[in-house]
Amino acid sequence: MCKLTLLSINSKLSKSVKLYGDQILTAGLFLAPHKLSGRNVCPFSGHCAQACVMEFAGRQVTAPVRNAQIRRTKLYFENRTEFFDQWYDDIGRLVRKAKREDKTVYVRNNGASDLDFSNWADEFRQVEFYDYTKRLDFISRKLSGRWPVNYALTYSYSERAES
Repeated sequence: MCKLTLLSINSKLSKSVKLYGDQILTAGLFLAPHKLSGRNVCPFSGHCAQACVMEFAGRQVTAPVRNAQIRRTKLYFENRTEFFDQWYDDIGRLVRKAKREDKTVYVRNNGASDLDFSNWADEFRQVEFYDYTKRLDFISRKLSGRWPVNYALTYSYSERAES
């Protein structure tokens, strides 16, 4: 068991790496989607916000999960130092567990958000980060080589994206 405070290991993420079998340890950060916490964590969301699976699907809508998402989001905006201290601790726990079990760690920082975590990825070269994004500035940085090599991005089109 790996006790995490901000990141979570859930079935949705586990399914996404099913191809790799037992070689992968994955976790994700799930903040409150869109503006649910009173803060917009998806600055380029458009029509997708009205149909966001994080708003209505599965365990995401239960009170304990929703409250945890809101708590994490508020911590991110109100006490960034504490937030990243906990994030670092969680990543460290995953890395140690993966080392013991001879696995590769994959972390999705934006399970329900689209924030910039690229500044911290270089500190965990042994971790493979990945995210979906609607942010063309992220894609531009990735294509120009100004994005961590261990941080994969998949562009998700938005009608609000700047051209």
